[in-house]
Amino acid sequence: MSGFMGNNGMGTGSGYYSGQQNCGGRSLVTVVPKKEFSFNCVKLVEKPSRLDGELGDNITYECSFCGKSVTIHHDMRRACERMSGTQHFYCPFCIRHGLHTRNSRNFLALSFKGITNYCFDKYQNWGQKTEYFDAIWESIDTHIRVGLQNPAFIYDRDTMMWYIDFSKVGKGKKKVKIKDVLKTVINMLLCFNLDEHVITVRMSKLYQKYEEAIYKFYRNRYRPLDKPKLIPTMTGCGAVTYNTGMTWRD
Repeated sequence: MSGFMGNNGMGTGSGYYSGQQNCGGRSLVTVVPKKEFSFNCVKLVEKPSRLDGELGDNITYECSFCGKSVTIHHDMRRACERMSGTQHFYCPFCIRHGLHTRNSRNFLALSFKGITNYCFDKYQNWGQKTEYFDAIWESIDTHIRVGLQNPAFIYDRDTMMWYIDFSKVGKGKKKVKIKDVLKTVINMLLCFNLDEHVITVRMSKLYQKYEEAIYKFYRNRYRPLDKPKLIPTMTGCGAVTYNTGMTWRD
């Protein structure tokens, strides 16, 4: 036992204590580790916030040009604010394509949503099969490929809106001819196969809506204040009228 006992009779300096127990005439020696505790000072340091005063990682804004709501990371929001100036906020799409500059007056915003909305509603009312909806989406993808072949056309997939840069359109040698702009619009209209899906439609009437508005903008850079975007509908083009609830106007 002397090999285990310390000076205090409780244990050794090595952190162990021993005890003796009588069991059936035999002495058992148990060795149990001694528990030791240490206390250290902990200094609490405030961790810098990665939000840097922002309310959250992602923030939603409304673009001053295209009007869509965009949700972007707060770091990129600062970059957009620096490039937008103090009076407005522009989304990354508009900044990327120069729609936030003075040149924005040369951009005509147009869409074919009036047509696609009519087709979707038509088949929904008639209870048509899924393949008809797939055909409409395929037509939408086709009209995108056709439109992007014209270098003056820009497409925003988030809003299904087209922007024609008329600073690139004119009579000069390095300009896109206005007739080529109209040809592109015709080819995009043909992608929707309206003669097949809407038998009564008069394509000439529908195209005329685009042609008149495009020529007016080409000559005067003008769109009505209450209708800044050109989104013709099927109204007055021989198509059957449905209660579509569309917000688009000619």
